[in-house]
Amino acid sequence: MRLSRGKFFKTRMAVLAAAAAGGGYALLVRPRMLSWGATDDEAVVPMPADEVITNPKYTANHAVTVNAPASVVWSWLLRMAQGNDGFDGLNWLEKLLGLQYEISAVDHGRHLVLGTPGSQTEVFSEGKPFGTWTFMLTEINAETTRLVARSRIDFSRNFAGLVWNKYGLEPIRFMMEQRALLQIKKRAESSVSAGGRPQEMAAVSEPAQAAA
Repeated sequence: MRLSRGKFFKTRMAVLAAAAAGGGYALLVRPRMLSWGATDDEAVVPMPADEVITNPKYTANHAVTVNAPASVVWSWLLRMAQGNDGFDGLNWLEKLLGLQYEISAVDHGRHLVLGTPGSQTEVFSEGKPFGTWTFMLTEINAETTRLVARSRIDFSRNFAGLVWNKYGLEPIRFMMEQRALLQIKKRAESSVSAGGRPQEMAAVSEPAQAAA
């Protein structure tokens, strides 16, 4: 069945528009999403759990500066990781992405690693992505902390898995990761503004995992 000249023109324009949009996303939007808030040095510095996935298909480095002591930031980071104190809003995004993380490594006050339960082979057999999510704290001074998060994810190598995970879900992953950092920043800074002491904020228990 031959297309009329008008329909052919419209089809060609639609294809060109889709290609232009894809190119704009790849060149302009995607690089910013993958490195939101992070410096060039923070994007390449080795972090715990980098070795878990040697060749990730998705790597993102995000960071915020928090105007609060590292001990306060650490307390709120633990609350987020353990699903406490209103951070449950992130759960629906984790379920949508097929990523169910658990705490896999802890170095008190310095870094926290979340990882997909089970082995990579087991997770792939269920059609789910396998990932790590590492948070690192750097004390700038007694009242300021740098919080950097790195996500590394691997997934099925088939075409559908590549398109869906690498491009379809990347904006959602970015939204989840950005929101987590901004929530921690907001709550840590609010607790300091309200006069809360760091030890008062450490009501959440430390994970039982051994320090990495």
